[in-house]
This record gives sequence, C-alpha cells and structure tokens, in this order.
Amino acid sequence: MLLQHWPDFQVQGCSCLPSSLQAIIPTHQSSLGSNVSFHRVSDQELLTVLCGPTYRVVVPYPPQSDAEIELKEGDIVFVHKKREDGWYKGTLQRTGRTGLFPGSFVESF
Repeated sequence: MLLQHWPDFQVQGCSCLPSSLQAIIPTHQSSLGSNVSFHRVSDQELLTVLCGPTYRVVVPYPPQSDAEIELKEGDIVFVHKKREDGWYKGTLQRTGRTGLFPGSFVESF
C-alpha cells in the first residue's frame, strides 16, 4: 500500500503531501509477487486518487449554514461527492474544511 510510507498521513485538506511529490506505484504483480513493474504518478493524479477530483472556484460563495463552506475565487476544492440536486461535498484546500457548496460555482481542471 502506498500510504504505508506516510504513517501520519491525513486526507483532510490533502495539504500534507509535498509539493514536488512523485510517487511510484506498482502497475502489475504476478500471483507469486514477482515481476513487478512501476510507473510514476504525477502530483495531480495522486491528489485525485487520495482526495477526489480537483476543482477551481470560479464564483465566490458565502456559506448559508454551518454545513456549507465559503468559496473564494481561485480556491481549490477536492470533490468527494456530487449530489443529484447540484450540490457538491468537498474539502477546501485553503482551510482543510469539508462541507457543501453549489457545483455551478466550480470548474474541473
């Protein structure tokens, strides 16, 4: 498991990852555990796997309840769930806070 090398890793906010992280993960392993090949994973690919798809805020949003998060233009949000009503649940990179926000206020990148 990749995270065994980071015992203190916390997904909330995903800010614990080094900015220049280049992870190496196995791409194939035989039933006997031999013949393992590796490939490099970019920072963005690793963040997507660990934290969810990455979105950028394009319209500011002031929260209307404690369950919502404040969005500032240019903020980065890791989306964990997209609800049918158009609201997303995600973690704001700037604060590490998780909450709800309107999906129409962000764009994937």
